Amino acid sequence: WGDSTYALHLADTVNEVVVELPHAGENPSISDDGSKIVFNNWIDLVPAECPGVEGGMYRNDADGSGLLQLAPDPATCNEALFAQHAMIAGDGGKVVFQAGTDASGSDTGGGSELFGVESGGGSISLVTNENGGTYKNPRIDDTGTWAVYHSDANPLGQNPGGAWQIFRVRMDGTGLEQITTGEGGILPDISADGGKIVFFSNFDPLGTNADLNNEIFL
Repeated sequence: WGDSTYALHLADTVNEVVVELPHAGENPSISDDGSKIVFNNWIDLVPAECPGVEGGMYRNDADGSGLLQLAPDPATCNEALFAQHAMIAGDGGKVVFQAGTDASGSDTGGGSELFGVESGGGSISLVTNENGGTYKNPRIDDTGTWAVYHSDANPLGQNPGGAWQIFRVRMDGTGLEQITTGEGGILPDISADGGKIVFFSNFDPLGTNADLNNEIFL
């Protein structure tokens, strides 16, 4: 993949100031109070931790200080190649992310899965273990309790056709639910309290989209 050349910027909409952060990266996410930022980078930003890592995930304070490698876990250096789509909970505690390899050391299924880690670092936990399908664009509620994502897997036997569906799961890996059926949807987001999910679909799940336009559903 080569070096990441995307600069990270922080926009202060109150004071109308935009600053460039000291580290390049991709797919940034910021906590509700604006103090913590997580992102992925294809080059090793902390070579002293796990030398040669590619596709790691990092946390920065909003002032550019406090760079911390979250994945792979520096204590174990389990491979976290292609860690991406990190999303930090609104309260700044938990982070959910997608990885194409086993970032936790407990993925028995292989493939692309979701993982969780505290924003302060530490051990990485496995959130999904589906042995198939593709997980993209996870989102997390404000307290780090629930994550939502879209996938073409069939973990509950409700998606035999392999359509893109919306799923919700607790960050401890329990309580998996398939939210959509039939032709499904993509690109979900979840409310702060975890009670509502919004997603995009060009199908007709409610009988109200006969012309199959791209619409938003709740």
